[in-house]
Formats: sequence, structure tokens, C-alpha cells
Amino acid sequence: MSILRSTVFALALGLPGAAQAMGCEDIMKMLSYNVPVGTIVGSIKAGGATTQAEVQCLQQRGAPPEVVSAASAMAGGTSAPAPAPVAA
Repeated sequence: MSILRSTVFALALGLPGAAQAMGCEDIMKMLSYNVPVGTIVGSIKAGGATTQAEVQCLQQRGAPPEVVSAASAMAGGTSAPAPAPVAA
């Protein structure tokens, strides 16, 4: 396993010193490395509060619904609103 992938898994598992709110970029990197969604959701919950801007970023970049929902809950919302349809 590469050092980068090992580091991502260590962060995802919430090792001591790694407990901080995860941003959209961090989460999207984990998704690109095929870290399981359940692991990412656990990391979001362990990381603490996030912002609605991060939730919106995740929605816009196509993060799985479970990830968006976990981030939204940590931002104080129950679920992220669906994006408005684009007028044709």
C-alpha cells in the first residue's frame, strides 16, 4: 500500500491528532482514492462541525448522498436541500 493511501486511511480512521473538521477537498480526495463511503461518513462525524458551504460544495461535486447527509448533519442541518433545477 502506498504511503499516500496509508495516510488517507489513517486520517479516515480518526487517529489521535487527526480529529478536525473535514473540508470538501479532503472528502473528494478520499472518494477519488475509493475510500469506502462508510469510512468517510465516520470520519466526517468524528471530525466535528463543518459549514453549509462545505455541504454545498459536496453537492455540486457529486458526492454520494450519505456523505452529503453526514456533512449536513455536522453543519447543523438535518439534510442538505436539493439543488434547484436549471431553467431551460
